[in-house]
Amino acid sequence: MTVPSQTPNLEAGSFCWADVAAGDPTSTHKFFSQLFGWKRKVRPTEDAQAYSIMTLGGCNVAGICGVEVDAPNQWMSYLLVDDLIQATERAVALGAKTLRENIEIPRFGRMTVIEDPVGAVLALWQTREKEAPSSRKHGTVSWFELITESLDEAANFYCRLTGWSKEILEVGQSRHIVFTQRGEEKSGMMRPLRSENKGRSFWLVYFSVDDCDEAARRCEELGGGVVDSPYEIEGVGRCAIVTDPSGGSFGIVEYH
Repeated sequence: MTVPSQTPNLEAGSFCWADVAAGDPTSTHKFFSQLFGWKRKVRPTEDAQAYSIMTLGGCNVAGICGVEVDAPNQWMSYLLVDDLIQATERAVALGAKTLRENIEIPRFGRMTVIEDPVGAVLALWQTREKEAPSSRKHGTVSWFELITESLDEAANFYCRLTGWSKEILEVGQSRHIVFTQRGEEKSGMMRPLRSENKGRSFWLVYFSVDDCDEAARRCEELGGGVVDSPYEIEGVGRCAIVTDPSGGSFGIVEYH
């Protein structure tokens, strides 16, 4: 992880949105609203489920989608593309699988959900609206990190798909990769640090917080948990991996 720009340029090749699939969207909304101060606006989806767009200070920050599953909440990361059809075809040619293809989201855009060659799931997103830049304000999405043991295979896929370049950093005993585009940091990648994540690949979403230790404590107070207690990353800040009450994991980071 590195310190992202306060207002990164949201062009093709940038992550632009994140939402969480929740078996209990009401409880999920309550948890994140109490943790981050989010508000909610709801729109119906085609299958009559409610999709909540969560806002902070009047700006859209993330989504909550109700699903009929009894499992920990799962976050989805959205990668902005110029042409969804071409990007999907290129992803498949590079070894990805399509899980849901060319889904129309009225007024907003279109998406295809893919599984990359190392098994991580994400969405390719072609927007109809100008995507607002993110910030490092408390409660906003600030970083996306791919957790995988297959660093070289994953790096090859994403660099060829997006045009990203990679920089290799040594953080303590671990190897960390930062993806950049024209000098701007877009996302990161590292091997799983915990044994239960060995063999899994997934995109981990991080949220900015004003005080990492207090946010981790608040997660537990609200019924969530702490997977990795707050720790320092030199030159970045203080971060932790936490869970919501369903067991769904996400990151929090206090930038210095």
